[in-house]
Amino acid sequence: MIDVVEQLLSHPRTELVDTPFYCSPLLLAIIFEHQDILALLLKNSTIQASINNEFFGYGVTPMSLASEIGHIGMIKQLSAYGANEYVDYSLD
Repeated sequence: MIDVVEQLLSHPRTELVDTPFYCSPLLLAIIFEHQDILALLLKNSTIQASINNEFFGYGVTPMSLASEIGHIGMIKQLSAYGANEYVDYSLD
């Protein structure tokens, strides 16, 4: 899958914020816990610029979603790229 994502990111018309599924590639990488793909996506400047935005229609940011899932590796990756809003859902 990494090769496919790399090819998509190299194409100038690839939509990086919203997909036909009404969510971003970043959201999909987090939901399906693809840590390697997340790392690749975070290197893209368009995705980095939206790292603290809520996903359209979902009411969560990348960090709050990763926190809810409880994937520490993703939380660390997002944090390294400037994501904020860490929420510890395990305390609920």
